[in-house]
Amino acid sequence: MADINDILSNLNSRYEEVTDLVPDKVFFVDDFDYAKNEYGQSYDNSPLGSQLYLLSSGKYIWVGIDGANDDAKNVRRYNSDFTLDETFVCPDFDNSDNGYVRSVVEQSNGKIVVVGHFTNMSGYNYIMRLNTDGSIDDTFHSGGFNERALVIRSLGDGSLLVGGRFTSYDGTSVHRLVKLDSDGVLDTVFSGHVTFNNTVHEIFVDSSTGKIYVGGQFTNSMVRLNSDGTSDGTFSVSLNNRVTSIKKDASGNLVVGGWFDNHGPRVVRMDNTGTIDSSFEPEGTGLNKPNGSVQTLAIQADGKIVVGGWFDEYNEERQGNIIRLNTDGSRDASFVTGYGFNENSDWEGSRIQNILINDGKILCVGSMTAYDHWGLYGFASLDSDGSLNPERLFRYVSNGIGDGNNDMYDGGNFINTNLTQLFDDVRGNGADAELNIPNTHSAAQDESIFEDEGEPSYYPVMDGVVMSGDEYFGEGSSYFTNMYPGMFVMVATNVDIEEFSITGGLGSDGSTQNASSVIVVHEGSTYTVFVKVNREGDGGESGADPSVNHLIIVPGEQDGLTHLINESNDYDDDCVQGLTGRGSIAYLLVARMDSQYLSDSDAEAVALKFLDVVGGLSGSQTYSATGGGIYDLSPQFVRQVGEGSLDTAIVEVDGERVSLQRTGYYEVVNSQGGRKVVEVADGETWNDVPVTPEATDNPNGHPTFGANDVPSVTEQVIPAGNPLAR
Repeated sequence: MADINDILSNLNSRYEEVTDLVPDKVFFVDDFDYAKNEYGQSYDNSPLGSQLYLLSSGKYIWVGIDGANDDAKNVRRYNSDFTLDETFVCPDFDNSDNGYVRSVVEQSNGKIVVVGHFTNMSGYNYIMRLNTDGSIDDTFHSGGFNERALVIRSLGDGSLLVGGRFTSYDGTSVHRLVKLDSDGVLDTVFSGHVTFNNTVHEIFVDSSTGKIYVGGQFTNSMVRLNSDGTSDGTFSVSLNNRVTSIKKDASGNLVVGGWFDNHGPRVVRMDNTGTIDSSFEPEGTGLNKPNGSVQTLAIQADGKIVVGGWFDEYNEERQGNIIRLNTDGSRDASFVTGYGFNENSDWEGSRIQNILINDGKILCVGSMTAYDHWGLYGFASLDSDGSLNPERLFRYVSNGIGDGNNDMYDGGNFINTNLTQLFDDVRGNGADAELNIPNTHSAAQDESIFEDEGEPSYYPVMDGVVMSGDEYFGEGSSYFTNMYPGMFVMVATNVDIEEFSITGGLGSDGSTQNASSVIVVHEGSTYTVFVKVNREGDGGESGADPSVNHLIIVPGEQDGLTHLINESNDYDDDCVQGLTGRGSIAYLLVARMDSQYLSDSDAEAVALKFLDVVGGLSGSQTYSATGGGIYDLSPQFVRQVGEGSLDTAIVEVDGERVSLQRTGYYEVVNSQGGRKVVEVADGETWNDVPVTPEATDNPNGHPTFGANDVPSVTEQVIPAGNPLAR
C-alpha cells in the first residue's frame, strides 16, 4: 500500500509529465470543519500531535496524536523510514481520565519519559516512564503531579526538568517547574528556588553553560535560571504574552517565539543578556495578527529559522501556519509553501505544534489535515524548498475495524474533504459499504477566505488542474477541469464487500437524489469500468444534475461483477456487486459541462485516462481528439452575470489564465487558489473583449462539445505489481 500512497499523492507531478498544466492541485476542498460539522466523519477527531522526538537509534517517537482512531495509542514509535514500529506497544491512554501526551524525552538506557494530560495510569499522574517495548516501567517513582505537565527536558547528568500547570508533585508543594532525578524522585532544593506564578510552556537547557531558560505565561514570560534553580539576575527581558519556543543559534543568540506582540511580533532574537536584537525585524506587519501565535521554532544549519504555529497571515498575505525566516528576520521567499497548512477556525483548529529538522527534512506535527491542498493527518515532511514529501504521509484512520489499518467499513459515512483518502481494507460487516458525499454544489461556496479591499471573496469552487495541451482530449478538456466541492477520489485495496453504494447530496439544487444507472462502459482484460450517472428519463429523479457522474473502476474482467438498481426504492442504493476478492477499487466523481451526463464512450475515456495517469501507465499518446479540439480556448468564454451554472471554462489572455465558473467569473488572484469575483454584464468588456452571449457557440454562453469530439481510447495493460493490478 505504500506505493498507492505515493501514486495518489503524486498526481500533480504525474499530470505534468503528460499534459500542459497550470500548476495547481486537482483534488481539493479545504473545508474540513464544514464536512465534519455538517456531514459527520469517518474519524472521531482532528489530529493533535504534540511532539516528534528523534531517538538515539534513529527511530522516532510521536506523541499526542489523537488516539481515538488508533486504539487510543497516544505514543507511537516509527522506524527511520516512517513505517510503524509494531514492536512498540504503549498503554491505552484513552482509558485514563484525560488521555493525552504532550512531551517526551529519551533516557540513556533507551527508556522514554512522557508527560501530559493523563491520570490514573497504573498509579501515575501526568508523568510516567515507558520501557523500550512501550510497556509501563513500574520502577519509576509513582504519584506524579496534581495538574497537567506540558514540557520535559533532560540534563547532562540524566536528571529531568518538567514544566506545566501543576502546583504539587507527589504531595509536595511546587511551583510549575521541578527537577527530578532519573527515576522521578523530586529534587527539593532546586524546586524550592522556583516560584513561577503561572504556566510553564517551554524549557531550553544551554548545554555549554548549564543555564536554564524558561518560557511561559508567567510575569515577563521568560527567565533564566542557574543550574541550582536560582534566578540569574544577569538576564532580563519583558515580553507581554506567553513564550512557547526558545532556541539558540550558532552565534550564541536566542531566538524566541510565542504569543507576544510588544516585540517581533511573535518572533524575536536576543543576546544572552536578554537585549532584543533590533536588526532582526520582520517585513511590514509580519505575523502580527490577532490571536495568532508561534508554537515552535527550528534553526537550520544555514541559520535560517523555520517557524510553525497558529497563524494564517504574514504581512497580511496568506501564510498557512508555517514560514521560514532569513537570518535578518525577513521572509525567505525560497521556501514556497503555497496554501500552506489548512486554516484554523479556533484554538482546536489546525496548527503546527512541533517542528524537527533531520536529514535535510522539515518534519512537522500538529492538528493539520492538509498541506497546500494535499490531505494528511497530523504529520508532514517537507523538503528544504517547502515541497511536500508524499511518501511520508500518514493517512486518515477510519473507525470500525480495530486492526490498526486504514479501513473503510460498511455503514459508515466517508467524507474526504481533502480528496486523497486511501483505505487499506474495505470490508463487510453485515451491511453494504456506503460512500456518502457532501453536497457537490454548495459545500465550499460563498465562504470568505480572502479580503481584498472590501470585495467579496470565496473558497475556490474549483481548485483544478487546467488542461491546455492538445495531447489531453484536445484543447481545454472538460473532464478534469470540472471538479468542484464534493469531487472525490478514493482508491482502496483488499476489497471484501459484496456491494458498493454511493449516496449523498448530488443534485444541483442541493437535493439528495442518487444516480439512476450503473452501467458497464469498459470491460477489459485488466479492469472493468462502471459509470453511474443522473440520466433524466432513464430512471433519474427530478432535480438531479445529470452532469454529476461517478466512475467505479475495478480490476479484473467483468466476470462475477454485476450492477444493481433498486427500483423499489426510487433507484436509491444503486451499487456494484461482486467486489469481494477483487483486490482494489478506484472511485472518481467528475462533472461535465452544460448539465450533460457522460456518454458511455466519454465515461470510458476519462476512466481509462484516470487509470493511465494514476497508475503510471504508458502515457497519453493513445488518447486523441478525433474531431479536433473539444472547444477553443478563447477570451469570449467568460461567465455571464447571474448565470448560476456550475459549468466551468478556462480562458487565457496575454498569458493570464482565468477560471470561469458559477456566478460571474473568478479571476485567479494568487497561486494559493484565491479567486476574486469580477462581475461582467452583457455588453461589457473584459480585457477589451466584448462579453455577449452570442460570443460563444451556445445560447447559454457555454462552450460545448462537438458530436465528434470523443477521444479514442486504448486499454493499457496494468503492469504486475502496480497497486491497481488485480
